Amino acid sequence: MQRHFLLNKRFLFVLPLALFNLIAKTSQANTENELICPSTLPEKINSILANSDETSRWGIKIQPWSSQQVLYQQNADKFFIPASTVKLFTTATALKQFNPKFQIKTPVYRQGKPPHLETLKIIGEGDPSLKSTDLEKLAQILNEKGVRSIEKIVLKTDKFAAFPINSTWEWEDVYAAYGTAATNLILDENSVTLTLTPQGIGESVETNWNNAIAASQWKVKNEAITAPANTDYQVQLQGKLGTSQLQLSGKLPQHIQTDVWHLAIAQPNHYFRDTLLTKLGEAGIAVNQIQLSDSVAVKGEKIMEFASPPLTELIQTMNRNSNNLYAESLLKQVRASMPGATANMAVFQQALTPLGISPEAYRLVDGSGLSRRNLVTPSAIAQLLQSMLKTDQAEIFRSSLAVAGVNGTLENRLQSTPLQGKLQGKTGTLTGISAFSGYVELPHYQPLIFTIILNHSKLSSSQQREMIDQILLQLSHLKEC
Repeated sequence: MQRHFLLNKRFLFVLPLALFNLIAKTSQANTENELICPSTLPEKINSILANSDETSRWGIKIQPWSSQQVLYQQNADKFFIPASTVKLFTTATALKQFNPKFQIKTPVYRQGKPPHLETLKIIGEGDPSLKSTDLEKLAQILNEKGVRSIEKIVLKTDKFAAFPINSTWEWEDVYAAYGTAATNLILDENSVTLTLTPQGIGESVETNWNNAIAASQWKVKNEAITAPANTDYQVQLQGKLGTSQLQLSGKLPQHIQTDVWHLAIAQPNHYFRDTLLTKLGEAGIAVNQIQLSDSVAVKGEKIMEFASPPLTELIQTMNRNSNNLYAESLLKQVRASMPGATANMAVFQQALTPLGISPEAYRLVDGSGLSRRNLVTPSAIAQLLQSMLKTDQAEIFRSSLAVAGVNGTLENRLQSTPLQGKLQGKTGTLTGISAFSGYVELPHYQPLIFTIILNHSKLSSSQQREMIDQILLQLSHLKEC
């Protein structure tokens, strides 16, 4: 099975042979028994960087957890696009603003008595964990209470519901599941799955959606055909700006049993509305009218309240799985709790300045890192990582991160190396960009903080990651000298 989180951007550059030779020599030379002094580290790292492609720009800072001593730095005070390592800032901001047990709640109110309710109000507050099964549970509860009809349902939405997407994101990202909107009414992470299945050679591929309600929002022009087994995979899925149209093209080889694409739901509020009506109908409850509104007066009896997992679990999902929706939803929660903070940058400043992080060292326009307008210095990330170790939330912050070779986005990274299970970090990837920041505990040296950002690279994403990992593996050979 082939999976896509969109898009199929194959940005490939042939890794120089010299780098392959360097990696091989490094792996052979640096065994666990051949330790190096900190004074040798710059030479080791520079020898790796010297073999990157000519357009690459590196930003690096490596230092101990508990001191300002710098073991290595390059362009540490210059701006870089940090990709998903922005989530480190979002995590720190949320932990600074909220109690670790904080939950996002979605209350439900009723007016009238069974069997006929006058109104049912659902106050959406941006819980990214709500599922269709939650609405099914609501319908069952109403049915058990004897409700058979509802005159009017009011769903609280965003004030700017017509434009829920961050304006700095690229269009080709916003119809992907990872670029879906962080609306007040979120259901099933505002995403839907499209599965392609090959047919007879030369025939159109078969398309199947995992959710008919969400699928109805997309219009797919299917021009993709089935190709013989073991031929090149060439399927492309493209959206048309400002429309709900998707175009499938290219060739799907027969040996690929299923080709899975994860897409955004085009109109999340309508998906929530239509799913609710469906669940109520299945429970035998008739609805006369339903309304979406950004201003809802809270009246009536609260009959139930959906609650998200606590903040500790929300940030784990956000960081370990690099979930953009959770990041944007949490930033939205923080912004709503800060009077006068109408812009994302103002939110970050209020939370991070007390941690010693200068606003001059970052320019953040979202909470997920999807925007290429985000700019951060490696020094700012290092300062953030070090400052969080001194807070009461230090363990919560660290435990939210993926562990190398163990879980999340790092499950298959640095496996069977001295860093497996010893490194906690957050990665970031955009076309031409790779970033990796976090904490690492070493066998023969004190624990370190690291941040490595690569911008403007022509290498493939896997090759970029390989270079970064080779830098990190040098740390495992450090000893006190």
